[in-house]
Amino acid sequence: MPSINDVHKVIKQADVYPADFDGLTYGITYNDILGLPGGSPFIVLSPFGSLPSDDKAYTAAAATYAEGQMPIQKTFKEVLTKGNALSAGQETLFIDIADLDDDNDISNTTFFTEGGENSIAEAIAHLVNTQVPATVTPVIRFLRGTHNAATGEPFWKSRQASIEAIFWKTDNNGKDLVPRITHPKAGLHVGFYSPNFNLTKTEENIIKFGATVWGRSSGWTAGQVNSFLDNVFKNLTFSASWNHGKIVAIGGKTMMTGGINYWPEYTGRKDAGRGRIIDMQATVTGDAAASAQGGYLDYFWKYLNKPKADRRTDNRSWKRSIPLSAKGPVGQLPWSLDTKVPIFKDQVKYTPKTTGIPVLSVARVGDWGGSFIAAYPVQAVDAARDLYVNSSIPALESAGNFSGIIDLIRQTSDNGPILGPVLKDFKFSTAAWASDTARIWAIQNAKSTVYTSGQMLVGGLQRSDPSYAAMVKSTNEKRPQAQKWDGYLWPYDLLLAFATVIIRLRDTAKNDGGIFIVLGNKDPHPRPGSWGDLRSVADVRARIIPLVRGLDKKLNEADAAALVIKYFHIARMQKPYGDDGPDSIHTKTICVDKELLYVGSDNLYPSYNEEHGIWVDDKPTVADWLTNYWKVLWGKAKEPAEKVKGAEKDDEFDLKISEFPRDV
Repeated sequence: MPSINDVHKVIKQADVYPADFDGLTYGITYNDILGLPGGSPFIVLSPFGSLPSDDKAYTAAAATYAEGQMPIQKTFKEVLTKGNALSAGQETLFIDIADLDDDNDISNTTFFTEGGENSIAEAIAHLVNTQVPATVTPVIRFLRGTHNAATGEPFWKSRQASIEAIFWKTDNNGKDLVPRITHPKAGLHVGFYSPNFNLTKTEENIIKFGATVWGRSSGWTAGQVNSFLDNVFKNLTFSASWNHGKIVAIGGKTMMTGGINYWPEYTGRKDAGRGRIIDMQATVTGDAAASAQGGYLDYFWKYLNKPKADRRTDNRSWKRSIPLSAKGPVGQLPWSLDTKVPIFKDQVKYTPKTTGIPVLSVARVGDWGGSFIAAYPVQAVDAARDLYVNSSIPALESAGNFSGIIDLIRQTSDNGPILGPVLKDFKFSTAAWASDTARIWAIQNAKSTVYTSGQMLVGGLQRSDPSYAAMVKSTNEKRPQAQKWDGYLWPYDLLLAFATVIIRLRDTAKNDGGIFIVLGNKDPHPRPGSWGDLRSVADVRARIIPLVRGLDKKLNEADAAALVIKYFHIARMQKPYGDDGPDSIHTKTICVDKELLYVGSDNLYPSYNEEHGIWVDDKPTVADWLTNYWKVLWGKAKEPAEKVKGAEKDDEFDLKISEFPRDV
């Protein structure tokens, strides 16, 4: 059975050009407990503390929790209070919050401020004001990511009031801001990370790679490809990548990470926006917290500390700093653009534990290299690969060349003959996307079962962008109808891992094994930006069957379909969970062979964001997840009665671009 040591070894072997991602995108730490001492357990569920079995239980739970006291808010505060113990001689206390910005700006405040004296905002203030000695400097680093295309200064102006509402109160009939936090040394640092780049100014090897893959797919010359891709990236109306990790950590001692955004929607109240959203965080006490703060989070703050001139063409990421004791008229607090944000690893010295419960932290760090010595858009490489594979497969499928599909996926793998040489020439470490590597390797090596849950398997969010739609249209111009690409991005490396497990289960006669996936309800009107699934179960199966046939050329379509039906199961949420439409499940969890568990922010579908999560193989913890989450979830989900053949027609792609919503 695969273990976290096995996964760690695979990532470590990939980290060769240069080996500087250890401790940033991957690393094993040893921890006191999985969970919080005397507080929340390892698994923290949203909106309520457990999955109730009926609608009455939902109603009762909603009535039980007051504002600011929902389980996720309670755990947020517990992470702070359980981790604020100061070591002898400690001069700085780091409090880190990282999440995703909400398009609804009010939501960016409400989660923290609702509940009055019981709010998270007041809990932070109480901790800093009463528990941190005057000789210690409290550093609050608040990192967010956004798909918003606005540049730094305009976007800051649109978010300034909501951020100030978390850390200041109003006075003088709402005209003045007075601090919640009065500690004389406390400082707040706010950063938004959603870098953009101009393809013409990236390294020659990236241009070369783009020309290679798109030239093969479209038949264009290198010059045509360069010009076309430059125009695509230059005109994108959203950022190509942003922080998507959801972390709370303090003092290198306690941490929470997972899929839950710190928005009021996750409190489960009907008036909060999306309604009920099932999601999950994991809490850890021990060195995994220090790893998150001194690795993943330091990475972004080091980048934001760089002079703007050194951040290449990025005009979307930004930071602001301010003493938390500052006060003044609304809109006139003395925010600074030039203050250097303190770096956890530079100021907090600790000796890593060598015993305890092991945790493998994994991350993906997107657009720039870990050391910043060579700045390169690594997510552009990953995106180019997905574009090439997805746009090339329709021709192979229409020709019945199923082994050719397998060859294509393998040739474009990290070590394959198409992508591998480019990565090697550029000295690029695929450990930058360790989160992806861990997921694919763990799943494809499953011996019995794979349990996973998430919004969807297919990526379609980018299809709302006019530039992307133009790219798809141009790609299809010279193709016959059977070979046209619909613009969706499927995770073919993941689908191949699923197919590999299906063949293994057949060969080992594991009749009780299989792949079990719970997805969000299918949106009745599939659209980019939806949290519901964009495609049908039949469509997913239609992508798996050719891969199964490609792995075993002797299988005909009927036999391959029978194997997929036997071993590959997708269920959707049912009432009361799914009664609020398609936005019912947002977890990013994977359990392999009932022994290896992932909880994090990384989605199953292709995306190019910065992610964070953890793998554990502690038996009691995995057993708890199986009992208190998975078995209840699967019991309340249902496999749709959909045919294997007859994948739905993709008629919505012909809609006018203006009809696509902008939310992501």
